[in-house]
Amino acid sequence: AEALIPSALKDAEALVIACTEGKNDALKIAILRGIAQQVHEAPALSPALTDALKKLLSQPALAAATLPLVTKWDKSGALAAEVKAQITALTTTLTNSAAPADQRINAAKALAAVGSGEALAKVVSTLVESGTSDSLQEAIVSSLEENGHALNLVAVMPRLKSKPLSDAFEAILKRPEATNTMLDAVKAGSVDRSIFAPGDVARLRSHPNKQIAKRANDLFKIDTSAKDAIIARLTPEVEKPGNAANGKIMFGACAVCHKLGDTGMAVGPPLDGMGAHGPAELLVHIIDPNREVDPSFWAFNITTKKGETLQGVVTSENSATVTLATQVGVREIAKDDIDKRENTRRSLMPEGLEALGPDALRDILAYICGDAMNQFRILHLADAFTADSRGGVFAGPAANQGQVRLAKFGNFNIEGVPFFIQDPAKSVTGGNFIVLKGGPAKSQSDSFPAKVEVPINVATKRIQMLSGISGWGWPAVGDEAPALTATVVYESGEKETFTFLNGVHFSDYVRPIDVPGSKYVDGITNGQQMRLLTLELTKPGIAKTLILESPEGNKTAPVIAAITADIVGKGPTPGSTDTSARPAPEPKGKGKPKGKGKAEAQVMGEPKEGGKGDGPLVPATPPQWKAGKAKVLVVGGGSSHNFAKYFGDTDVATLKSAGYSVHYTEDRDQAAELLAEADCAVISVNRKFFDTAKYRKALFDRINSGKGVVMLHPGTWYGFAGWPEINKEIVGGGSRGHDKLGPFKVSVTRKDHPIMLGVPDSFDVFDELYYMNAEGAPEGTNKIEVLAETSPSIKYSKPHPSVWITDHPKARIVGIALGHDERVHDLESFKAILSNSVKWVTGK
Repeated sequence: AEALIPSALKDAEALVIACTEGKNDALKIAILRGIAQQVHEAPALSPALTDALKKLLSQPALAAATLPLVTKWDKSGALAAEVKAQITALTTTLTNSAAPADQRINAAKALAAVGSGEALAKVVSTLVESGTSDSLQEAIVSSLEENGHALNLVAVMPRLKSKPLSDAFEAILKRPEATNTMLDAVKAGSVDRSIFAPGDVARLRSHPNKQIAKRANDLFKIDTSAKDAIIARLTPEVEKPGNAANGKIMFGACAVCHKLGDTGMAVGPPLDGMGAHGPAELLVHIIDPNREVDPSFWAFNITTKKGETLQGVVTSENSATVTLATQVGVREIAKDDIDKRENTRRSLMPEGLEALGPDALRDILAYICGDAMNQFRILHLADAFTADSRGGVFAGPAANQGQVRLAKFGNFNIEGVPFFIQDPAKSVTGGNFIVLKGGPAKSQSDSFPAKVEVPINVATKRIQMLSGISGWGWPAVGDEAPALTATVVYESGEKETFTFLNGVHFSDYVRPIDVPGSKYVDGITNGQQMRLLTLELTKPGIAKTLILESPEGNKTAPVIAAITADIVGKGPTPGSTDTSARPAPEPKGKGKPKGKGKAEAQVMGEPKEGGKGDGPLVPATPPQWKAGKAKVLVVGGGSSHNFAKYFGDTDVATLKSAGYSVHYTEDRDQAAELLAEADCAVISVNRKFFDTAKYRKALFDRINSGKGVVMLHPGTWYGFAGWPEINKEIVGGGSRGHDKLGPFKVSVTRKDHPIMLGVPDSFDVFDELYYMNAEGAPEGTNKIEVLAETSPSIKYSKPHPSVWITDHPKARIVGIALGHDERVHDLESFKAILSNSVKWVTGK
């Protein structure tokens, strides 16, 4: 059904008429509902379409699915009588407690989709009637959410219980206007704040919408004074040396829910690695277990139809069963056997554990923390967070205005050092890392505080930080100026200050850019970079606080994601300040690197082969240009493709037969030399060592002089992490993935363009379907005009550009995503596209 549902109005009309035939009502219902949701344009009802809609409305099995479509399309009221009759009939079914459950659910879905005042009011009133079943309530809440009516749930929240209330809260939370209305009701007193569990309050207070989060923090003032007093009293006690052996014995009571090493049950959060947080931080979660509750570990109460009561954490769920981890083991429960199910939004961990006393708590924490407590201490940054990784933090608040795309959250280990990166969705404040003031005036980061303080409270030899990145960092800003100062304040009152420089310790966040004073850390971000920065402390005694400060007039905005006190100095040592191998600053002009310098000298001495997965390098041969013919340079080589055979042999033969003089090379230095003299360059390379200053300059000099290129297959990939300009300015975006090698269709979208001359309107290929610009292109990317597109991909269920031209002010640029092997290169359609592209680029 999903494959059949069209987006074009003409196809939708034909499909609706087709639904009057055949016997598969389930498929018809799915199609009709899909069209109602996806096709928003209303047609002028033709006689055939009007008759079809009347026929569908007259069939009891299809009427509910047809009604929402009719109410959207029938602007003239031609079917008003039928619509009114169906609304009346569906309302009667919905309000009839004796009607079959599936009929009432279908009626609720149809009336919610219609969305008219009277129908909607009846759906909402049925939701809160005492006799309404759980399944009907669930269907009503879901339908109201799907059809944009979550706002209607706010007024009835006080009358909902257990799961319907939980579902309604989830639906409201997805819609900012509904969430704001709910907060209005809380402020006015019409919705009692007592219906919100601690987990609900935490999610409101950390809402991605900053305005909603601020309102929630103002409305839900959490009085933790009693718990805070207990924590303050016990903290000095648990930080004293404890008896870990005794703590291991006492941990047996904790092991019914928590797993530590080979001991315990995986019901609550696992405790492996938690010791590095230190006893003081862990004490907070023991004394006040509902202060911060990860939604993954909310406690559920389930009552079976046999009267059995269970409490535990839902670890998995499908359409038939719920798997519940309980203190006595894992239990799989059939949904048909469940009478009641309640999400408490609270922790399974009991309150009142302070009654164990300081000695017992000290020993238990000594066992949990183990050796980690004496080696590392993860610093608690919650009170210092200034930014939320779910949005932009540099140029502006939107995700495309400078977002640090963190790939992982929680506890993990880097070079033997434990770190913790906060998930913003689970943060009480909604923040999860530190960005300090810096960057251009009036930018988002310019509004951040210039200074924050972080408690340490432990004697330590080093401070390890996931940092070393900044907005507008090196080489975007080429000044070797202070980017961050870090001052350690000792218990004695002494201070030790460290100054970190842009281009020495810090570089730009957008891609891996090596600088000597910090180390690149893989896997922390999605396609960007995070670095490891180390402070070597020289003074003895307890370090009380760490002051992080952005210098006045800082042109960059420094980022700190996580900090760990390296107590015994087991982690990495500070980096070097030797900048002789550092990349040069970016050029001031568009795509024009400065002249030769030490950065270029360094990269030109690197090997020309040996990239991960690369095939053997085809030896370079001198070009044999034919007099009187346009010269085409084909640049290939790298991994995952047989470059020499298909790009070096087949494509070269295709272009020679089209009348061109062609030379193929996989040598980056030869390519850089020949780029200036070739009339057209066909670039199909993913060898990482092509990212050199010489080759970059040669390619951009070519483009800026008005000579065009054809970017072919792997040439259209995001293949060079340190060279985003090739994708932004030349490719016009790129691909980061593709469907598994297989069949798909290519359809021409600009038949009148010269590149499409002699190419059929559509043709079948067996190839890698590249996800060209599947998730949009980075800000500042040159626009493209699509000449041909693929059929919908498996992953995204939508077509992607297959052949396009990039909008460049000086040069003609063609992108061709096709070309894995002979099944494409041997196609006449592909040969025509390639030859036509070269002809269009050269004008010859």
